[in-house]
Amino acid sequence: MPSSVRYLFDSARLQRDGAVRWREPIPSKAPGVYVVSLGSDPDSISETLSSAAISPTAITQLLGARPKLTVDGSRSDVELLSLRVAEFWLPDESILYVGLAGTSLRDRVQAYYSTKLGRRSPHAGGWFLKLLENIEDLWVHYAVSDDPGGSEHKMLDAFVSAVSPAAKRALRDPDHPFPFANLEWPRGVRKQHGIRGATGDARSGGPGATQTNQMKPSAPRRRIPRDVHVGQISAYIQAELRRRNRGEVTAVEAARWLDEAGLLRDSQHRRGLPLRNLLRAGLIEGQRQEPNSRWFIDRVATH
Repeated sequence: MPSSVRYLFDSARLQRDGAVRWREPIPSKAPGVYVVSLGSDPDSISETLSSAAISPTAITQLLGARPKLTVDGSRSDVELLSLRVAEFWLPDESILYVGLAGTSLRDRVQAYYSTKLGRRSPHAGGWFLKLLENIEDLWVHYAVSDDPGGSEHKMLDAFVSAVSPAAKRALRDPDHPFPFANLEWPRGVRKQHGIRGATGDARSGGPGATQTNQMKPSAPRRRIPRDVHVGQISAYIQAELRRRNRGEVTAVEAARWLDEAGLLRDSQHRRGLPLRNLLRAGLIEGQRQEPNSRWFIDRVATH
């Protein structure tokens, strides 16, 4: 039986706090979980579409930003990529994505809104959603949670368990009937969509990079010590985010992880300073700076 938004929140024993239209800010800055749905009614299971309304314009933008994107190992075009993404649509479901916010619902969902197609950060997860023509008609339902990772897991488990056998058979990957835009659940278990290279880091100077992000690495004048292994540090933070089932981490908390692991000694006087120096240099995968200047590292989707 299809899942309603309320059913998913109930499965995690959460009280739904509200809903906003796509691109509207969520008022809560507390940690929590959110559900992107075709409708505003949390009890409805009838607000569905028989097929995915894939936007050729969005597909073209993605291929322009990621020209090396492949489908099943071959370079793609608009038609092939559109067909492949559409094969993961569940026609009897109104729920398209379930996500978590480890620190602030408002900030995390805003990061989702603002992430451009082809970009890995600040929020690469759920990028299938950005390919829909009707994205502006979607709704974001949300609930505060003391354990966002655990709540998200329960909600996705409830969704997957409720998908009908007929709906599963219609999917390209019937073994992983996640919501349309959820590409991985649980950690390390991914939809077999065959798409590679759809998101990347603008620091590489690829077509998806903005001038500001291209310039960031050269702006700081701080000298990085020779014994600092940036690649190992980035990999460790991403591994910890996945192990802890977290979507993001503040720079101060990540600095503590690195200090405890012996990878980057933290400052005793200015907590997080050594890691912030790396962030200012644009060297950490998934890094993000909020308008209030606070640094975060987002969990990066694997491909």
